[in-house]
Amino acid sequence: RQGVSFIAIELRDEVNQAETDQVWSRIRDKADDARLEMPPNAMRPEFSKLEIKAHAMIVCLRWTNRDDAPMGILKRYAKNLKDQLDSIAGTEKSEIYGDPSEEVVVTIRPEAAAAMSLSADMISNLIQSSDTKTSAGKMRGLSNEMLLEVSGELDNLTRLAKVPIKLNDSGTVVELADIADIKKTFRTPLDSKVLAVDDPAVAIGVYVQADVRLDHWTRETERLLEDFQSILPPGISLETVFQQNRYVQMRMKSLQWSLLFGVFGVFIAVAILMGIRCATVVTLTLPLGSLIVLFAMYVLQIPIHQMAITGLIISMGLMIDNAIVIVDEIDRRLKDGMPRIKALSESVQFLKAPLIGSTITTMLSFAPIAIMPGPAGEFVGAIGTVTIIAVAASFFLALTIIASIGAFWLSGSQTHRSVRHAIISPEWLIGIYRLLLNQIFRYPKVSILLCLAVPFAGFVAFSRLPEQFFPPADRNQFHIELELSGTGSIQETELMAKRIREDLMADPDIDSISWFLGESAPPFYYNVIPDRKNISRYGQAIVDTRSGVRTRDIIRRVQTRLEERFPSVTCIVRQLEQGPPFSAPVEVQLFGPDDEMLKRLGEQIRLLLIQTPNVTHTRSEFVNSSPKVTFAVDEEQARLAGLDHSAIAREMSSLLEGVTGGSILEGTEELPVRVRISNERRSNLNEIVSMDLLGSTPANAAGNGPGGFRGVPLSAISTLTLNSETGTINRLNGVRINEIQAFIRAGILPSQVQAQFKTRLQESDFKLPAGYSLKYAGAEAERNDAIGNLIVNAVIIFTMMVSALVVAVRSFRLTLVLFLVAGLAVGCGLGSLWIVDLPWGFMSIVGIMAMIGIAVNDSIVVIAALDQLPDHQQADPLSITSCVVGNTRHIVATSLTTVAGFTPLFFAGGEFWPPVAVTISGGVLGATTLALVLVPCAFMLIRRKRAAHALQNIELM
Repeated sequence: RQGVSFIAIELRDEVNQAETDQVWSRIRDKADDARLEMPPNAMRPEFSKLEIKAHAMIVCLRWTNRDDAPMGILKRYAKNLKDQLDSIAGTEKSEIYGDPSEEVVVTIRPEAAAAMSLSADMISNLIQSSDTKTSAGKMRGLSNEMLLEVSGELDNLTRLAKVPIKLNDSGTVVELADIADIKKTFRTPLDSKVLAVDDPAVAIGVYVQADVRLDHWTRETERLLEDFQSILPPGISLETVFQQNRYVQMRMKSLQWSLLFGVFGVFIAVAILMGIRCATVVTLTLPLGSLIVLFAMYVLQIPIHQMAITGLIISMGLMIDNAIVIVDEIDRRLKDGMPRIKALSESVQFLKAPLIGSTITTMLSFAPIAIMPGPAGEFVGAIGTVTIIAVAASFFLALTIIASIGAFWLSGSQTHRSVRHAIISPEWLIGIYRLLLNQIFRYPKVSILLCLAVPFAGFVAFSRLPEQFFPPADRNQFHIELELSGTGSIQETELMAKRIREDLMADPDIDSISWFLGESAPPFYYNVIPDRKNISRYGQAIVDTRSGVRTRDIIRRVQTRLEERFPSVTCIVRQLEQGPPFSAPVEVQLFGPDDEMLKRLGEQIRLLLIQTPNVTHTRSEFVNSSPKVTFAVDEEQARLAGLDHSAIAREMSSLLEGVTGGSILEGTEELPVRVRISNERRSNLNEIVSMDLLGSTPANAAGNGPGGFRGVPLSAISTLTLNSETGTINRLNGVRINEIQAFIRAGILPSQVQAQFKTRLQESDFKLPAGYSLKYAGAEAERNDAIGNLIVNAVIIFTMMVSALVVAVRSFRLTLVLFLVAGLAVGCGLGSLWIVDLPWGFMSIVGIMAMIGIAVNDSIVVIAALDQLPDHQQADPLSITSCVVGNTRHIVATSLTTVAGFTPLFFAGGEFWPPVAVTISGGVLGATTLALVLVPCAFMLIRRKRAAHALQNIELM
């Protein structure tokens, strides 16, 4: 609003948590330094840090009787409850919403005040001078000291009413009560209001410390609320609007079941392929590795939240890969009759290098996720960190504890062959598999070309994938934003909110609606930013749906219903989104020097946006202008009356908005005393125009003008006109900006709407003048930032991965083969997304990056085994076939266990985890086929070329 400037500062993503406080401290110092350059009457800059964090619980005290709500009583009970909530161990802080500000209002009668030449400022100063709440010093003697004070402080309304205002001509004293009405009331108009079930309420939002168990804190809080409910008087009900723990427990329970099913699936997969004994030894990695991971999380201070547990679920299939390879190798050597100690030492020595390479590549593939900066990195970073710890732990366990247990517990006797291989390896199946491989390896070039078909089909399918960078949240909640026209008062907003609630509660799928008027709702979801305050025409509702109902369908239905039933107001129904926060799904930013031109260009953009399919509403601060009455002052007449423009504005503000002077102590609260005219007068334009203003000429100041001075009516020295004022003037980094926001229907991808809008924009006659520019924000900007943060360290990590692979396979050509496998596995992963009809988004990218390191693990093991063949067998199809058949079991086992570990995430439902599970599972299955077919074919061709080159060198000699 006019006279107020708000500066939003966003730190760069590379600023880490340790540096944040230092940066904010420097910003505070800069703000204090700027005071020296501000006008004398400018207020001190207020600094407040906006925390992107949700309340753990929101409760409200609701007035259930039909008579007028005693807001003062509700406010006092709310403050009492707030103090008790703050005292609970683990509470960070709490905030009260909807509590009106109490004050003592001195409603002056302007005619009586003007007859005595008293303005609102003068009366306020007289009240202030009668309120002695300061010390009068001390009596200081040689033997003692004593405090001194002047009695007469304002402590009740009766004392305030007797404040002497003026001595009239008859010698009697005029008291404040003679020219004003005095009462204790709430400041009007109200800044904010809370409606719970259509009833007035006061809400309390509570934050919890990050290192506190939410379930334990919730149990303690619920006991306190039960006790507090018992002391409330009739007519006041204590109700819970929102409880974070309910959603956390649901999600954690789902993830825990996914974890258990993942462990079970991994064990079954290993048992089928390798037998019960091998499966038992291999599965020991899971509890041992999990203990190591949990201890590391404790040391690194990583809380056990859903991302950390998701990392454990992802790790289930990866942790036992090394164990499978080492156990299978030991088992094979024991079957060949090798002594246990020798089988153990030779297996570890043989697999040490390839396992180091595969472990490092897997860790490096998750490194971008773990060290990713920015909001998206804070959200999913724990997945990468936990997985890296788990993979490192699995390598240590595989080469030590698991290898030792396997060597001394597995039986090398052939009598146990049926137990180990009864299901997976009948001789006829192995024979068919051997014949098939033999034919494949006889024509390596043709086989390589055939291997390229499926991955390339996946890349082709990728172009048809819809894009949904951040999926919606899996909650039975959504929120509604209500906005009236520029003249809307909070009373009108309340009436409209009640009408909307009454209409929506007829829907059987809606459980409850809580309205917060005049400001944003308390933060109830981590990326819903409370960025609206002191806006009387605005309201936001938290809507809970009945469990088991698809929230997206309800949102679409509610949006259509509100558009049809309430066309005169703006109602935006928004689903809860995952990922970093953004104001609107589609945002178009126009930059330029002139406000009028930005406004005209913005109107053209809005027209194109609203014509774009699936756009429900558009919004621009330039369009949200407010009506304004302008008083054109006749300066000559004003000077004759002893007034000027500044004096007129000050006196009008004092009469209409009030001026405070003095205060009354009531218990522990200090109520300010405000002097102003009545609500009836200040809400009527005719009354405002006829207000008497006091001049400063000598005659007027003495109050002895002709016939007794009664002030100058505002209408006598000014004329009024009605016009509009731009809602806000925004700048981004010093450049004027008009941001046009577009809101879309639930379930529609922002990328699709933005693409359609761009097409319309190109086909239209819209042109930017010189000096103006256009930029897209919203979901697209967050997507670009997230991708940039994800790949910011890609070059360094890629170099490290190349080095690890070269060391593992000791060949640059074979390293290229491994990267070819990784690239083709990406195509398989993308094709899997298309097959199961999932969109391309941030979590798909996370899955692709993680899968690249996993995809080459099987190929590293195959290359290590092939490299152990004698030189004359490394290009022989039969020898290659025997080697591949001998390593197939643990290669297939590692792939199936990886898929088994991700399967629960796919079936867990929702839209956040399935893209990760499908991308990695599809890529790993494709990489397994490539490891058993393409890698041996490429190995043969490289070895044949090396042999031919060696033979040529011998002939030349």
